Amino acid sequence: MFSIIAMDFFKLEAKQNGYLMAYFGIVQMVVQGGVIGRLTSRFPERSLLLLSIGVTAGVGLAQAYMQTVFQLCLTVTPWIFSLSVFNVITDSMLTKSVPSSDTGTMLGLCASVQSLIRTIGPTIGGFLYMNYGLTSIGLIEFFVNSVVFVYLLQRHLRKTERQKE
Repeated sequence: MFSIIAMDFFKLEAKQNGYLMAYFGIVQMVVQGGVIGRLTSRFPERSLLLLSIGVTAGVGLAQAYMQTVFQLCLTVTPWIFSLSVFNVITDSMLTKSVPSSDTGTMLGLCASVQSLIRTIGPTIGGFLYMNYGLTSIGLIEFFVNSVVFVYLLQRHLRKTERQKE
């Protein structure tokens, strides 16, 4: 979707789009190589899950109103961070929820779901973009992640209250 949006919405040429994709790749390498490990060793998984969903909601709102390539670059940086944290944390939580003999199966299922999402996501995104504009993608991202964030936060707070009792 980024290539389509960059070339259609921002009117970038192929060379400029290549530079943009290179920027995204560099940001992803820095985040995954230098940030994720430090965060996972210092903070609990549930807190990082809440953080990633909250950041994704904020990014969705920002993406709904972005108008320039510079704004896209500003919003993609925290988005890459939140998606990287989300993927690592969900894989970790899911593998811990099964016996060690089923860890490989669970990791395979996680990879399969991510592949399925990479197939379905651009179809839905393309439909939304062509029929409702770029704003619709950001607003849906904001609302869905906000609802998930509030639900998980309430669940976390209830669990904390029960532990205090």
